[in-house]
Amino acid sequence: MGRRFVRALLLAAFVASSAVPALAETSGQEHLRVVFVGGLGSTATSNQLTFGPLSGALTSGAGYARDDLLTFGYAGGDTCQPLSSSAEQLAGYMRDLRDSKQADGVVLVGHSMGGVVALDAAAHLLQLTQQDAARPFVRRIITVDSPLGGLTRFQRAVIADLWLGVCPAANDAVQRYADTAWPATLSGRVRGLIEDGVQVYAVANPEDLLLDTWTQYVPEVSVNVTLSAIDGGLSHSAVLTLPHAVAELVRLVGTRAA
Repeated sequence: MGRRFVRALLLAAFVASSAVPALAETSGQEHLRVVFVGGLGSTATSNQLTFGPLSGALTSGAGYARDDLLTFGYAGGDTCQPLSSSAEQLAGYMRDLRDSKQADGVVLVGHSMGGVVALDAAAHLLQLTQQDAARPFVRRIITVDSPLGGLTRFQRAVIADLWLGVCPAANDAVQRYADTAWPATLSGRVRGLIEDGVQVYAVANPEDLLLDTWTQYVPEVSVNVTLSAIDGGLSHSAVLTLPHAVAELVRLVGTRAA
């Protein structure tokens, strides 16, 4: 496996289509902010590359100011810490936004493993979604190329063992893949979020060479969105960079209040 392949994995910040629920309307009195969550191995620089096209589209055509677009930073830059630790940190970050009144609500956009962290944070900390039955603080969660169904041992070997070394987050994902009860658990968590008024979209790219398409979906819940995008490489972040896919992501994020 050559260096070019490994570098592409790092740049990608590793990580059954069904009907999609209608998008929520945004009140003109709200101040929504978008929080981007990068994946394993992501850095400030790689996040700019990964989320840059979507950020530009949101500011140019969806009414967001650049200050409305935030990027979650893992403590100490440790993207490989246990998934539970990352989820707790992200939840704390969102709680600070809420309590300091810097936002009336947030839209989480997680790429690769960042989507897993975003979903875990919202599912485990219900006070962030049950603030108001009609207006949960976490309004929408969009996962992109995320291994929601877990990782195989081979994927862990390529992504973590080869490049990142010991990676508890990847180990957690392997355990989920091997757990026969995990698909039902995942579906139950997402259903619970939907019942609390949170909109969830699991965006899968069938051209992604790192993940099987089915692992990017939520089983038996109408939240799955299929966007095909090929970038000439591994296509693990193509959905976040190619114009036709970015335009659809903007629709899922929704417009910000003026």
